[in-house]
Amino acid sequence: MKKEIKKFYNNLKKELKDLNKNIKEITKRSNKSYIKILLDIYICYLKYSITYEEYKIFGFENVSKNKRDTYVGKIRKEYINKHLTDKHALSLLNNKTKFNIKFDKYLNREIINIKDISYKEYEDFVKDKKEITCRCEAPDEGRTIKFNLKDYRSPAFILEKINKNKLYYMEATHKPNKLLEKLNKNNLTTISIVTVHRKNTIDILYAEINMYLKDKTLSSKIDLKSKKTIYDFIDEKYNVYKTHPETDENLNYIELPLIDEMINISKTCALAIDEIKEIKWNFTLSNTKAYLVSASLWNDYIEAQIPNYLKDSISFMPYYRKVINEKRKIK
Repeated sequence: MKKEIKKFYNNLKKELKDLNKNIKEITKRSNKSYIKILLDIYICYLKYSITYEEYKIFGFENVSKNKRDTYVGKIRKEYINKHLTDKHALSLLNNKTKFNIKFDKYLNREIINIKDISYKEYEDFVKDKKEITCRCEAPDEGRTIKFNLKDYRSPAFILEKINKNKLYYMEATHKPNKLLEKLNKNNLTTISIVTVHRKNTIDILYAEINMYLKDKTLSSKIDLKSKKTIYDFIDEKYNVYKTHPETDENLNYIELPLIDEMINISKTCALAIDEIKEIKWNFTLSNTKAYLVSASLWNDYIEAQIPNYLKDSISFMPYYRKVINEKRKIK
């Protein structure tokens, strides 16, 4: 009992410390009083289920009252997921083997499950390849490693590293898109399309580009009308980037290729999974093809609602309410 009380006290102490730190940051940028921000955070939590961290990220001190109810925080998203996601169907997204079988037609390449082949078959696959790309079981793009065969004495050394890093899926590395390689040289770049399944139609809710660097990930919302990144890139700490920190390339208004192809693949695949209404589809690109890599639940909804992305528009909650009400009527 004492341990539980001590744990509760320590958690409360940490929470209050974080709350205090957040309020000070908000008061500094807004020139509003500490008490006023504290009360507003409390009201927003009660009315809109927005936490103090989300309040700071969304810039809620500057958001009008009629617009605040359109935002989606963690608590609301959990409610939304209960209505839009069948948990039993998640294995299709989380299990790479099931995913690859289901969407084989849209992968646009041969993918080998290393656990299912012999060493001889592994050798035969890699012998005429310059480079192979290996991925982990889970749909985590950060766990992708490329192996240049010239850098190793034999395929056995590569296989040892593959097993050590628990990378179970192997494919020949395709030539990266020239534009994306120039921007994010020698690093992985993915484009993601978020779909929502409504009756017999598929909506595109959001699209983003992610550049994976060694110590951070840079992301930006894609404007689907212009097919450009008309917004700033941000990292996990919401730092803004006008240029790439490694290549020094300009990151403003990048016109992205193959957007229509990725949208079409995403819509077709989304129609095949009725049990999960909202899915994020992840792609890599060559100069001529879009390669479907993985799919997952959309967990980047917080980043999608930063002030720079929304500006004068409302957020996602009115749309979600409409989708959930439609689902209830169908039942």
